[in-house]
Amino acid sequence: MWHGTGDDGCCSGEEFISFEAAVGILQTELKFPEHRALHFVKRFDHNNDGRLSAEEFNEFRRKVEET
Repeated sequence: MWHGTGDDGCCSGEEFISFEAAVGILQTELKFPEHRALHFVKRFDHNNDGRLSAEEFNEFRRKVEET
């Protein structure tokens, strides 16, 4: 689920989760329809890079827990 952007291809450097994985979490765990899940995830991609950094994901996770 998590991907690292470090030079060694592992988990050094910035870690991130893809939109697809985050959408999958919402669909599986909370039964969100795909379009609603994607819209929800996009709200947390503050730098518009098409993925959620660890910081963005933590904000996303907190909001999901409130739902």
